[in-house]
Amino acid sequence: MSINLNSAWKVRSIDYSSNMEEVLRENFLPQGWLSAQIPEEIHATLRRAGVLRGNTYDKREDEEKWVEMCDWLYYKAFYLSPEDPRDFLIFEGLDTFAEIYINGKYAGSHRNMFTPCRLDVRDLLQACRRNVILIRFRSPVLSVQSMDNQDIFSITTSERMYARKAQMNYSWDFCGRCVTVGIWKSVHLEQKRTEGNIQDYYLQTLDASSRSATVQIEATLTLPSKVVEYTLSASLTRGDKTTAAKITTTDGKNTLTLRLEDPDLWWPRPYGAQPLYQFNLLLLENGIPVDRKAQLYGIRRLELLQEKQPDGVSFQFCVNGRKLFMRGANWVPLNTIYTDISDRDYETLVEYFIKSLSGCGRGIKVIGATATISAYEIQAKHLYWKNAIRFPAASPYLDHNFYSFVDTNDVGR
Repeated sequence: MSINLNSAWKVRSIDYSSNMEEVLRENFLPQGWLSAQIPEEIHATLRRAGVLRGNTYDKREDEEKWVEMCDWLYYKAFYLSPEDPRDFLIFEGLDTFAEIYINGKYAGSHRNMFTPCRLDVRDLLQACRRNVILIRFRSPVLSVQSMDNQDIFSITTSERMYARKAQMNYSWDFCGRCVTVGIWKSVHLEQKRTEGNIQDYYLQTLDASSRSATVQIEATLTLPSKVVEYTLSASLTRGDKTTAAKITTTDGKNTLTLRLEDPDLWWPRPYGAQPLYQFNLLLLENGIPVDRKAQLYGIRRLELLQEKQPDGVSFQFCVNGRKLFMRGANWVPLNTIYTDISDRDYETLVEYFIKSLSGCGRGIKVIGATATISAYEIQAKHLYWKNAIRFPAASPYLDHNFYSFVDTNDVGR
């Protein structure tokens, strides 16, 4: 059970690191603040309010620079009934240096745009009364100005190196500078689960031919200590053909294997069709479903061949045992203001991409780090690879604590 906390929020700027005691008082009201339709990045909010001009032909790159030098306060007031969930507050995306307060009390902080923020708020939220969430986003530029940039080489600016946010914010060869701030994904409240849940899962095609294919599923489960039997069921369905498997589970990592006969293999255009199976993963407690995951999945075995040759090693893709000649395009973020991008925008650009290349393999290299899950589902008929969310610069002397923070927070992203 969950409650959506999107849509109407209030927002305003304050000076970097300035005092905000007044805002945390119980009787405070955000009079004169701007309205934000969350999820919405601050430049989009300011443009809609008429504070910024947006993208115009005569726009100067520095005319919006003041936005990145401020702190930004986001305010949300709401009521909860005794039946409403109020155990965990989940922010799917906070950009980037965020401090969260609940009813005037500090609840936690987050400083990674790419990972969700999950807070235990059971002792902070109350039923049958007015509750307030306040988020302070500190200036992404001033927040890192005191960090040591010794021996860091960057083609743009070194300040981006200590910010776990989209690096193209600080300008790139395909866009100007626009350092973003705000709540860029959904916000909701969740009830603590008393039953088991599927924490994460991963699908991999181990082998694939026209005769058979083997798909392995690794699922990480969180199971309560109560004595009940949990079963994990996985299936792949296409048309009237379903392949399924089931195992009795344990807490932690569990593995299932599906063996398909005469599979419909996925091929990148134009080497063949792109059939997609419906994948379903179901967790059952004493035979009763308590959690499920689902997605579309193409059965294919993809390899990158790096074989020795006279001038070094090869770099060639092999799909389902067949070596392919590939050409394609770089996919960069469609907009510097990523909350302005719709699924329809992705669909339109993918169609343009298809029409621009014919007669050879089409690959998409995803550059940047703001593409959504729906974007990858739209691109499911194409071969793509994504740049790792790391450091596009020479950075041998970055702080070791920061490296540890990155490794801990970016795993699997």
